[in-house]
Amino acid sequence: MTQSLTKPILWAVVLAAWMAGATSAVAQAAGEWKDSAEIWKASCHYCHDEGVGPQILGLHLAPELIRQTVRNGLNAMPPFFPSELDARELAALAHWVSVHGVPPAKEKQP
Repeated sequence: MTQSLTKPILWAVVLAAWMAGATSAVAQAAGEWKDSAEIWKASCHYCHDEGVGPQILGLHLAPELIRQTVRNGLNAMPPFFPSELDARELAALAHWVSVHGVPPAKEKQP
């Protein structure tokens, strides 16, 4: 295999493994979540609060855009299926994200 083919294939394998791991962050099945904050903490926080994905809290995105993106995925973000978040939980999460402010800035470490 040539060097020019090896690198893209390697990146595809790494991305596929990362995406498989990202979907396993969902700890519960649809209907078992306590509230939207719990869903955010277990399924969204790592990427969207830690700089892996874009910071979306405080942007006041439209709930429909949030629902569509969560259900279908976008770029490296995997889709979340009805077995993971039912329609009621997804609607509540979309509203929560839409109205939630930016989390407090982390204190700088010395």
